[in-house]
Amino acid sequence: MSLTCGGSYCIHVFCFLVSPSIAPFTFGEKAVNAGQLVQQNCAVTEGDEPLNITWTLNGVNASTALGIYVLKIGSKTSILTIESVRAYHGGNYTCTAANLAGNTHFTAYLAVNGIMSCI
Repeated sequence: MSLTCGGSYCIHVFCFLVSPSIAPFTFGEKAVNAGQLVQQNCAVTEGDEPLNITWTLNGVNASTALGIYVLKIGSKTSILTIESVRAYHGGNYTCTAANLAGNTHFTAYLAVNGIMSCI
């Protein structure tokens, strides 16, 4: 709470930060085939800025994985792209949105049809 006074009156101002919410997403019910394009949006539907949006694959920063690209569009959307999905891209993808009020996350599983190879 802050207090602003001018002359003979005072105004009380209350500031409440809104924690983020993420729109649910899915990679679909069926497994994708190796070589296909996979793209998923993480949209923050509410929450005060500034926002930090990150992606993880099985708990590890997804943008460091081979063949995965993450692009922030505006202040409330992040797009994860795999141009040519491979078996090692399968797993749990989590989008996390955080601001000064808190954080939230949403996780979806990506199943991939393909032969697992060493990278």
